[in-house]
Amino acid sequence: MTKIDSILIIGLGLIGGSLAKRIKKYHPTATLYGIAPSERTRSLAKESSLFKSVHKNITSAPKTIDCVFVCTPIALVSETILSASNHIESDCILTDVASIKESIVTTVKLHKKNHIFIPGHPMAGTEHTGFTASKEDIFTDSTYILIKTKEDNTVLKTFLKKLLVNIVETDAKTHDKMIALASHFPYIVTTLIMSLVSELSEKDKLLFKELIGPGFKDTTRVAASSPEWGYDVCQHNIKNLHSLLTSLESNIENFKGKLSPNSKALKTFFDDMQQIKKILN
Repeated sequence: MTKIDSILIIGLGLIGGSLAKRIKKYHPTATLYGIAPSERTRSLAKESSLFKSVHKNITSAPKTIDCVFVCTPIALVSETILSASNHIESDCILTDVASIKESIVTTVKLHKKNHIFIPGHPMAGTEHTGFTASKEDIFTDSTYILIKTKEDNTVLKTFLKKLLVNIVETDAKTHDKMIALASHFPYIVTTLIMSLVSELSEKDKLLFKELIGPGFKDTTRVAASSPEWGYDVCQHNIKNLHSLLTSLESNIENFKGKLSPNSKALKTFFDDMQQIKKILN
């Protein structure tokens, strides 16, 4: 296969829907097919005119497809990839968008010689869910991670580059370690902040709601993300998250030691962390 013309997107939520819209914008001649178990989502997808056809499951989908994007919840990714591979008869690239990689790469072992699996992870999204929340511009200036395997990813990489995303390649183990800190851990920390809010009395919660400003809202935005996603990443990235929580516990104890009147160490700490943030920006 030298190019991707026909695409099947399995899972038409925020990422699957946004990906379809992005593909249609930058690959207007591509033929898209969709799969969504929800009748409402299928109806919305059909109304969007993005897809040639939208199906309830893989059994009624076309058997000749160049590329499959699996955009299901993390817990369903591996079995969905294998089901798609069993169904499709043509040469095919299978890829996914999950934020966990090592367990999926370990599980997925394709049996068809004309199928290849190239794990992927677009660093794009919002705290909202569903096809109605999908927007093509969530991929603007975004990073799209491809996991290094023995397979040639040239065709998929060429296709993705036309979506104007920044391709970064790494191995599955490194991906899971870095994304734990970049994505999964911030979600956990913000939910822990919300747990402190939950301990307020009902009267104080009402007052707190009136008092909070954009800083708190921005900091805790990801706490509104799908609880299903939060549960899945915790189940599939336990080791890395345990390590980060242990480090955070140590950092909190160190910070408490700096928290005193006229503390020079506290000022130095804030100055140093501001510089780290500037470097990341």
